[in-house]
Amino acid sequence: MMATEGSSVTMPMITTSTFTIETFNIAQTKWSRWVKRLEVAFRVFNVPDELKLPYLLHFMGPEAYDTLCDKLAPDSPDDRTYNEVVQMMDQFYNPCPLEIAEIFRFQSRKQQEGETVQEYYYALQKLSINCKFGEYLKMALRNQFVYGLHSRRIQSRLLETRDLTLDRAVEISTSMEMSERDANQLHRKTNSVDAIVQKDKRRYPNPENKATSRPSNSKTVYNSYNNANKFFCYRCGDNRHLANKCNMIDAICNFCKRKG
Repeated sequence: MMATEGSSVTMPMITTSTFTIETFNIAQTKWSRWVKRLEVAFRVFNVPDELKLPYLLHFMGPEAYDTLCDKLAPDSPDDRTYNEVVQMMDQFYNPCPLEIAEIFRFQSRKQQEGETVQEYYYALQKLSINCKFGEYLKMALRNQFVYGLHSRRIQSRLLETRDLTLDRAVEISTSMEMSERDANQLHRKTNSVDAIVQKDKRRYPNPENKATSRPSNSKTVYNSYNNANKFFCYRCGDNRHLANKCNMIDAICNFCKRKG
């Protein structure tokens, strides 16, 4: 508190004049969480109790303020206390959910296509908030986590694990998911390399295979022309020219990566 000169009247004192907070927006955050941030700011900036209501009415924004006025009409928001306004708006923006409906949503939740194990687990945690599981919470999370897993391989592993806890279930599932993803990536790379090799073999056939694949015929007469054609180019496998006449002499082999 601060006393004015020549007077014993005291005035509320705030540590800084730059107090500010984002206006409440229902599309961006929950009312209860915004109020918690507001009250943290009250402590940081040392806002006295008598100024909390004015700050609340100012920073709640025009839409929330209009809602409050409609609910209080014909009374004015200034006639209520800070706690009364907060509670009234909390009932409006955060109505108490039906427990049975929340449990139904929780038990209907399964891991979605493309959703990681961790994302699925966090979604279950969020859905369990209003289920009032109490001491049964971890068991309920574990059971639903295992039941809703997309991978039957991971699910089978968890079902055969004795004394399975929630933390252990998440740990095993995350590890197996990562191993499965890495194995799939390696398999795709291997298939890609094999496809390239097979393509190169078709483009550049093995000269030895070509030389030994000629059909044999004991009745064939090997004249001088056939004798001339027993030579072949070791660069491309063609039997119509020798290697020093090949137009691939400066080319880089896609298979062995050598020149010529």
